[in-house]
Amino acid sequence: MFHGDLASALKQAGFPRIGGTDGSTEDWARFFAANIDKRDEAIAILQRVTKAFDKKNGTKITKYLDQSLARGNAAKAAPPE
Repeated sequence: MFHGDLASALKQAGFPRIGGTDGSTEDWARFFAANIDKRDEAIAILQRVTKAFDKKNGTKITKYLDQSLARGNAAKAAPPE
C-alpha cells in the first residue's frame, strides 16, 4: 500500500514511475541529473507520504526514513551523459 501511495503522489507531481519500464534506478538518476532542482521535491513528497502512511496505519516508517536521510543515504544524481 505504501509504494502505491508513493507512486501515485510522485506521478501527480510529474516524476518518473517507480520500477518497471522507465522507472529503474538508472532512469531516476538520469531524471535527477537533468532536473537537479526536483530531487528535494521528490524527498519532500517521500517524507509527506511516509508521515501520512504512518498516521493512517500506525507504522513507524518515518523514523527509519529520517535516520537514512540524516546519514545522507538518499540516492545521488548521476552525472549527465
